[in-house]
Amino acid sequence: MALEFKKKQGTGSVSVKSPTADKEAQEPVGEPVTEAHGTPVANVGLQVGVTKNLGNFENVKITVSCYIPCEPTAEAMEQAWEACELFCDTKMTNTLKENGLDSEAE
Repeated sequence: MALEFKKKQGTGSVSVKSPTADKEAQEPVGEPVTEAHGTPVANVGLQVGVTKNLGNFENVKITVSCYIPCEPTAEAMEQAWEACELFCDTKMTNTLKENGLDSEAE
């Protein structure tokens, strides 16, 4: 049975929300992948989020997600998971630092 994807696959994004901000900042990362040489694909993904208290009853929430299509084998899925972890960790760390929200700034 062939797999059909109705939604785009293989995308990532970083979003920052704040109640005092005029808009939500969202940065798309990568191009969507919908087919891998006509073979079945697994979709491995990870989403992490951090909510920081800004004081005065205000919070900011930062969410990073990564989804990678890969071959449906344990080895390929593990490699995709590790790539998602690295991407999410790096993006979260950089986004926190860029916005002065990292632990060292507190």
